Amino acid sequence: MLFSFKRKIIDKNSFFWDWAFFFTLVFLFLKYWGKQLFINYTDYGEGSYLYESFLMNKKFLLYRDFFAPQPPIIYIIGNFILKIFNNPLSIRYLLFILFTLSNIFLFYILKKFFKNKILSFLTISISFLFTNTIHWWPTFTGETFLRFFIIVFLLFFLPIENINKSKILISCFFLNLIFFTKFTAVFFIIFTFLFLLIKEKRLFFSFTKYFIILFLIFF
Repeated sequence: MLFSFKRKIIDKNSFFWDWAFFFTLVFLFLKYWGKQLFINYTDYGEGSYLYESFLMNKKFLLYRDFFAPQPPIIYIIGNFILKIFNNPLSIRYLLFILFTLSNIFLFYILKKFFKNKILSFLTISISFLFTNTIHWWPTFTGETFLRFFIIVFLLFFLPIENINKSKILISCFFLNLIFFTKFTAVFFIIFTFLFLLIKEKRLFFSFTKYFIILFLIFF
C-alpha cells in the first residue's frame, strides 16, 4: 500500500509536480526575486525607455517629436503605467506579475507538449538557472514583455489540433504584439508561419488572413 502511494506521488502526471513547481516559485521569490523588487533602477536597454514613455505622457508624439529606438508597444505600456503611478519604479510590480504568470503559463504549456509534468518541471527549473530568466525580469525592456507575449501566444496556439477561430484570432493578436514589441521577433513569426505551412495549410491561410488584418489595424 505504501509502495502504491509513493508510486502515485512520483507518477509523471501526479498533482505532486504542480505543488513542486509552485514551491519552487515561492523559494525563488524568497531567495532572489523578492529582493529584486527593491532595486532602484529598472530602465535598462538604451536606458531611456521610461523617459520616452514619460515624454508620451507629456503629450509628445512618438517618432515625430522625439526619436525612439524601439517599436511602440513598450512605450505605450510605459505611458499607461506612468498615468496610473507617479513613481516609475512601480513598474517593477507589473513586471513581476507578468514574469510570474509567464512561468505558470509555461509550465502548463510544457505539460501539454510533453504530456509529462516531471519533464515540464525539470525544463522550467533548468530555465531558472539562466541569467536572463532569474535576473533580467525586473528590467523595463522589450525582451521582458516579448517573453510574456510569446508564452501567451503559445498558450492559445498549442496544441494546434484543438485550435478554433477565436484562438486563431487571439493568437494573431499576440503575434502582432510580439512584432510591435521587438522587430527582431520577426524571425519567430516567420518560423510560426513556416510551421503552419508545413503542418497545416488550412490554418496557414486563416492565420495569414487574420494576422494581416490585425497588422493593418496596429499599423
